[in-house]
Amino acid sequence: MLCFSSCSSGPPPSCFSFIALFRSLRIVSPPYSAAASDVYNHPYQGLLDEARRVLPYRHCNSLNTVGYKELFKHFDGDWELDFALDRMRKNTRVYAKKQMTWFNKDPEIHWFHPDNEAEIRNFIQNQTDYPC
Repeated sequence: MLCFSSCSSGPPPSCFSFIALFRSLRIVSPPYSAAASDVYNHPYQGLLDEARRVLPYRHCNSLNTVGYKELFKHFDGDWELDFALDRMRKNTRVYAKKQMTWFNKDPEIHWFHPDNEAEIRNFIQNQTDYPC
């Protein structure tokens, strides 16, 4: 976030420029064999360990989030681990899509691909040319 201000009296104007970077997301389909499933779930071991440690605090609002909710259902015996992880991946995609929809509606956010360094530099230079 950039802020440029030369205003000395009255309420401050909107002097912020929000720059957001985006990349194309590639959704990887899970493997379907039982052996591949073990390998596919291995990256989640740290999250599983963490969720077990915070299980006594599950009533806290900060743990009512994607990932913990699904794993708590698994720990309660309601869901198998594979189902909980699949649901967690699905809910993460849904949450990310909602975030992107919300951000894309904000006209104050200027989107750039990270590889377009010249375009980003040009935008920043144009913002500094005009004081608030």
